[in-house]
Amino acid sequence: MENVVLAGRDALAFLLSPQVKQLDEDFETSLYITRSNNNFMAYLPDSIDYTPLLASVVDPPCISKKESQQLAQQLSTNTPLTVMVPSDKSRRNSARLKCLIAPMGFSGDTCFQVSPGLFCALPELALAQVAKDLTDLQLIVLMSLLFGVFSKSRETGELTPRRSVSSPEKVAAFIARCKSDCAKTPKGMQRIEKLLPLAICKAASPMEIECAIRLGFEIERGGCAFGAPEMNYKLGIPSTRRSRYVDLYWPEQNVGVEYKGAAEHGTLDALEADALRDNDLTSIGVPIFTITAGQINDLTAFNRVARQIETKLHAYKKRYARKTARSKFPSSAEFHNAQRRLKAELDEAFRMFGF
Repeated sequence: MENVVLAGRDALAFLLSPQVKQLDEDFETSLYITRSNNNFMAYLPDSIDYTPLLASVVDPPCISKKESQQLAQQLSTNTPLTVMVPSDKSRRNSARLKCLIAPMGFSGDTCFQVSPGLFCALPELALAQVAKDLTDLQLIVLMSLLFGVFSKSRETGELTPRRSVSSPEKVAAFIARCKSDCAKTPKGMQRIEKLLPLAICKAASPMEIECAIRLGFEIERGGCAFGAPEMNYKLGIPSTRRSRYVDLYWPEQNVGVEYKGAAEHGTLDALEADALRDNDLTSIGVPIFTITAGQINDLTAFNRVARQIETKLHAYKKRYARKTARSKFPSSAEFHNAQRRLKAELDEAFRMFGF
């Protein structure tokens, strides 16, 4: 194959897969070092740097039917593959390829090299290419996955740490460049810009993203209106001269939430490590609430722990003093229906992106 630039949904399929870690040797080295120090989960680096691999779309793609089928299988997608071409003259839609045109007038590279002959659109551009086909919540989830520090094995379903594929700063910079350089701003940019503040950064699992959205979203959206938490927040423990990380943390109120799934926290070693961490955080006055997979899937159980968190956040008076809250949801039944809709839409969004 030659000059094949994955774009749109197929670029995102690659970017959200463990394969993207192969391009990030520095992170793999750091992960090895931190594993050897028995502290690898505490390492939360910045997003992947694509600078050494950047390229531009200059020639139309050339790929055989067999190669396109093999590539689609590797990405767990279907043909036709979505690819990017330099101009309308290069567009050759077929059973193998669906062609998207690179942004006109964009001053800079639009993709990076994956392997000889194979390239991938920048995450920010791939995001813009699919935005018009997504709901607001699906777009927020997709950005949160790109900003997360994990990937999922398609074979085993195991979550593994990786540097984030993109960041809010990179997306904002890309939008600014498109506005100044492009003859025509890619569709979806306005919605991305509007929803960018709602995306979750540095989550270490899909369930952490779900917890942050359901606890942080406004009541009108089916959330608990606690505000957006900091994710995997670093706190120093003076007594041990170590640092601990909290899955969800509200710094102003000094309240933390931990998500504990059976796969990650079900072993004796994991339970012991969790106990040590929780005790360290309690020693510096940080109340830690635990949310499990069972509570995530049971609205009554979720609301029980949400009310307990709310008490510590001192959010009750602020939440119910607003007339908008009562006018939007005059009864608890309407609020619970909104919660169920949000949960169902989140489940669908995660399935859509393979999580």
